[in-house]
Amino acid sequence: MPRKRTKRTRKSISNEGEETISAQNAKEQLNGEEEAYKEDSENISMLGHYITKEYELLRLVLSYLPLRDLNAAAQVCKTWQSAVDVIKRSRHARPQWLFWHSRQKEIGSEELPHHLFSRHFFSEPQLCLMFMTHKLTTTEINCRRAKAPCPCGSEGKHNCNMKHRILHYMRAELSNCPCVLVEGFGVVGTSNDLSFTAEIEGYNAYSGLLLPKTPSISVNVFHFTKEKCIRFNLLETVSNEEIKCFTKLSPSTEPIRCLLLFCRENYSHTVEKLVPAIEASQGSKFAVGGGFFDSINVGSLAPMNERRHVCLLGIALSGEGIHAASTVLRDEITDQAKVIEVMEELRSCQLPGQDSAAFMFACCGRGRGWYMEDNVESACFRHLFPTTPLVGYFGAGEIGHKFFPETCLQERQKGKKPPNEDDDDLIRSYTTVFVYMTFTRQGT
Repeated sequence: MPRKRTKRTRKSISNEGEETISAQNAKEQLNGEEEAYKEDSENISMLGHYITKEYELLRLVLSYLPLRDLNAAAQVCKTWQSAVDVIKRSRHARPQWLFWHSRQKEIGSEELPHHLFSRHFFSEPQLCLMFMTHKLTTTEINCRRAKAPCPCGSEGKHNCNMKHRILHYMRAELSNCPCVLVEGFGVVGTSNDLSFTAEIEGYNAYSGLLLPKTPSISVNVFHFTKEKCIRFNLLETVSNEEIKCFTKLSPSTEPIRCLLLFCRENYSHTVEKLVPAIEASQGSKFAVGGGFFDSINVGSLAPMNERRHVCLLGIALSGEGIHAASTVLRDEITDQAKVIEVMEELRSCQLPGQDSAAFMFACCGRGRGWYMEDNVESACFRHLFPTTPLVGYFGAGEIGHKFFPETCLQERQKGKKPPNEDDDDLIRSYTTVFVYMTFTRQGT
């Protein structure tokens, strides 16, 4: 039976011809793109080989990279890894900080902390201490919008279609650095270029300080659960062995320069017993600062079964590379002139060191409601310490006392009563505690 011939119109033949030409053009374009890509790849490869051979040029190029990109460059080859190691050793370990605030309800992907880490941080941190407003701590961001590797460990995938809290993205970025997050009623922070410092109350904000990783500074973190607080408070006397058992600190052999303390309000008496015990053990006082919290996140710093039951957290800083002083704005200070007077006294300490950082722990009753204008205390600090980043938070109670190192007192207080003897109170309300720290670079 003969096949039935299909009638082909002039129009169908024309369409087939156009499709053929279109397919040929697409194929030619694809071949052209492949050739261009191959040529670019060869040029990049040649450039890479050239830079690798020119070691000094390689070091110069890589020295401009932030820490995240520098670590990625170390994976290229042994030569690049060697150059990266040299660059890391040559970089001065200094405190690094971050600050963001917005009246908008949502946080943009580029404003997430892990993006600031990747763009602005150039040296290895030892500990990250973050402060964040209540609402922001519970905010969840979809992986796709966050533009970051999935915190759940999906082999660097960006789109797991799940939501994670901001803190989880931070910890994924700072995989080798412990991170503590303290929630507050407000946040104090300093811009990355040190152009301004602000006290943010009532809307989304976060700030943080990354303590430098250097052999001359030791950072020890300890925590108490409810049961641990009860057992410690039952001790009649606190020996060196018991201090080490509860805190893993050895103040008699490694004196503490600064102690940051955060606790729940019901466990403030543990603080009042712990600090004098440590001072007696090492035979000297030290700078103390901190505050009360409703919620704190310590991550890997505590066992999984204790993370939700932390009642007290301590961060002890010691070593020859750090010096610290602390002071208090009492509840009777209600005007800018008095604040300046206290800040000038703090500045007169003239602590040694090339780099500095400071904490501000303020009562939620202070701030704008106290002075009837914004940023009074932080502005006074910025005026007298223009190159020092200031971070902190507003809480429902403050921890700290007035302390200036003895070496400074000998130079400043000739024949006068040392201000350290004015007040031994640690637990406060309607006050602001400042802790000022300086860092001495290695080899200077």
